Amino acid sequence: MNFVSTVCLRRSDTHGQQTCMFSSSRTGFLGSKFLGERNPPRVDESWLESSERQFQRRRTTWRASALHGRKPAPPRVLHRIFASLMYLIPYLDVLVFGEFVFRKMPMIKTFLVAPFAPILMIYRGIPFVAFAVYLLVYFLVGKNRNYSYFIRYNAHQAILLDIAILIPQLLFILMTNVPPFFLEGISNAVFFLMIGAVGYSISKIAQGRIPTEVPLISGAVQSQIGPVDEDDV
Repeated sequence: MNFVSTVCLRRSDTHGQQTCMFSSSRTGFLGSKFLGERNPPRVDESWLESSERQFQRRRTTWRASALHGRKPAPPRVLHRIFASLMYLIPYLDVLVFGEFVFRKMPMIKTFLVAPFAPILMIYRGIPFVAFAVYLLVYFLVGKNRNYSYFIRYNAHQAILLDIAILIPQLLFILMTNVPPFFLEGISNAVFFLMIGAVGYSISKIAQGRIPTEVPLISGAVQSQIGPVDEDDV
């Protein structure tokens, strides 16, 4: 027994009207395993034209937003605080290099060290705490894409600043019979440079911007996690 069947896939638009997207006619013999296809499938061109028009409208909207200079929303206050806390790592580690400055100017020690005295007791008093904090920030924040680029960037930059502090520390360990004036000069230079880098970074974070002008460090961060959007600088 021969029969003819017509298949039509329907699609509802935003107004509730249904249109036939795809239709085909088939003829065959009841009881056969396969149905022979006599007519090729037909695609409703009106539906394709409608989809193309929707895509063009969306693309026009995207271009208009770019032309009007629409910028992304600034980071939230909690995100700025969280990003600023990352720089406690290099800050606490560089205070060792400020011993010569603190001896000559005790007021600076009172201003820079006294507020963080409880944290310093834990950070330096318990073995491996500093190393554990370093690993936690690197893997749980810096490498975690669930956080925004803003937070991950500052986590990476804080870690690289801390690594930069290790270089003069290793040099002091390897060098022997170093003149006192040379040791004091290097220590003061490292201290002021690192305090300046941390202060600059936190000031940019407070403005909702990404600190991208730390020499050598900022470029290394962008090479790891990608370039910074110009609107965020």
